[in-house]
Amino acid sequence: MQEAAIPTATELIAHARSLAPVLAERAPAAEAARRLPEATIADMRAAGFFRVLQPARFGGYECDIATYWDIQLALAAGCMSTAWVYGVVGVHPWLMALMDERAAQDVWGADDTVLISSSLMPAGSVTRVALAGSSLGSCSMNCGNELTTNVAGLDFTPVADAPGSPGISS
Repeated sequence: MQEAAIPTATELIAHARSLAPVLAERAPAAEAARRLPEATIADMRAAGFFRVLQPARFGGYECDIATYWDIQLALAAGCMSTAWVYGVVGVHPWLMALMDERAAQDVWGADDTVLISSSLMPAGSVTRVALAGSSLGSCSMNCGNELTTNVAGLDFTPVADAPGSPGISS
């Protein structure tokens, strides 16, 4: 099976600019629904925008941050909401690449198209419950959860009742 060629930064940005008029047409529907149209997400997936900062070893393009920003600016010319969601969801592959390799394997090992997002300013409280690995609580707003497979706000501070293991602490 032959892999598709990785698009250049110029091609990615040009594609984002070409989508701006379509995004502008969809913007009123996005605002009314308070979410992006599925066609917009499909267009961004097809263009490879969510792979821009994803590590190459997990099927990504591993572009520089300037390419990501230029795509976001081009999308904003058509629809600010689209640019916002791309900004949140599109940066998470870079954040994942900063974590231990095992975390990336958990996310992309079986499916390199998985999209992730989280609260980038986790705040709130969590209470441990009796079920292993479970917790109850609230956290700050997270954009893009309707299109992401894995949504998490994680604190890798060891929890007092589970010495040595990372978990959620309050």
